Amino acid sequence: MRSFLLRAKLIVCDAGPLIALGKIDRLQLLNQLYSEILVPDIVLQECLINEVLPGARSIKMAVEKGNILVKSPMADVSLESTFSILDAGEKAAILLAKELQAALLIDEKRGRAVANILSLKIIGTAGLLLSGFREGFISDLQECLDALQKSGYRLSTRLVEEILKRAQES
Repeated sequence: MRSFLLRAKLIVCDAGPLIALGKIDRLQLLNQLYSEILVPDIVLQECLINEVLPGARSIKMAVEKGNILVKSPMADVSLESTFSILDAGEKAAILLAKELQAALLIDEKRGRAVANILSLKIIGTAGLLLSGFREGFISDLQECLDALQKSGYRLSTRLVEEILKRAQES
C-alpha cells in the first residue's frame, strides 16, 4: 500500500523542518513515512546549536537512538556556483539528496529553488504533515499546523489553506 511505498524511500532533511517537527513532537513522523532519515553533519550542528531548546533535544535523542542518521555529502564542485545563495546546511542537504537520489525535506525558498533546478523530489514541513495525515499517522492536521505556527514557524495563510484543501480531497 502507500505506506509501504513511502517507507521504502530515503529522505534528507534540512535544519528548519527538523527543528519545527521537533518542537511539535512530530519527528517520529519521518520514521513512519520513510525508511531512512539522513542529515548532513553541518545540518545537525545547526539543529543542536542550542541543545536546551525543545526541538534540539528531540533531534539529539532521535540521532542517539539511530532514528536519524548523520551522513555528509561528497563535495561536488561543479555545482558551487548554483549554491552561492545558500547557507552551508542547505548546500550539504541538497548535495546529499542529489548524491543519494533521495527526497529532500526543505522549506527555505532559495533552497527549494536550487533543488528544483536539480530536479530533486522536494517536500516541505506542511507537505510532510499532509502525508502523515493521508497515511493515518496524524488524526488532526489543523491541530498540527496550528502547533507549528504557535511554535514560531511561519506558514502562509495560502499554504495552510492549500494543505487543508488537499487533506479534504484525500
